[in-house]
Amino acid sequence: MQVGVGFSVKEDYLQTTQEAVNSAYSSLGKQTADLAILFTTKEFNHPLALKSILKTLGEIPLLGASSTEIICAKGPINKGIVLLLFSFPEKTYFNTSCVEEVNKNNALSMGRNLGEKLLYGCKGNRRNLNLIFSSCLGPEGQNIFLGLQERVGKSFPIISASLQDGIYFNNASLNHSVSGVLFGGKLLFGLGVKHGWRPLGKPRKVTLSSNNAIIEIDGKPAASLYKDYLDKDNAGIKKELK
Repeated sequence: MQVGVGFSVKEDYLQTTQEAVNSAYSSLGKQTADLAILFTTKEFNHPLALKSILKTLGEIPLLGASSTEIICAKGPINKGIVLLLFSFPEKTYFNTSCVEEVNKNNALSMGRNLGEKLLYGCKGNRRNLNLIFSSCLGPEGQNIFLGLQERVGKSFPIISASLQDGIYFNNASLNHSVSGVLFGGKLLFGLGVKHGWRPLGKPRKVTLSSNNAIIEIDGKPAASLYKDYLDKDNAGIKKELK
């Protein structure tokens, strides 16, 4: 497998998209690719930027996501584009799919639906890895993955990213949606988990939570911990932490 990575932080969206595409192809070492994964900051999450990228890439599947910042080899980018291009060897297969308009009432069934769509395109091939991009957070996001696991298997490796600012699937930018790619056939890969956080202060205990929301820490409102550390009131915390 060959991977090319390109990025750009120029102001003009045409210059930014073209520089990202050109540098990705240069890094790949060839002018053809099988799959594209796109990350943009919110400023470049609009149809013209996506159209410009697809015009150069041609008819290859594209997935990705938009966020407030992107992390790349040069550090965090708060305005720009990062593009990954993949070229796969023979006997490596993949299938992409997407489900839209996900809500709390249909998230579980939508997860099953996504799994079925991904599996359908990989019939007869050994399945290896699932990569998922989701704009569904909280209980919706949890149920999406429960439904997906019912189809692809609970011990099956799934790498996922959930973002508030929307996802990309081919020629569309979507909200309340989940896209994915399922790899199969001859594919070698490795998984690793690490974070760059360092402990600050004494250990504390979450004493009350609901789904993925922390309500109390050490028996006190969770926000009070942020107030003490950041010296901000509720309005200031909401503004800076979004």
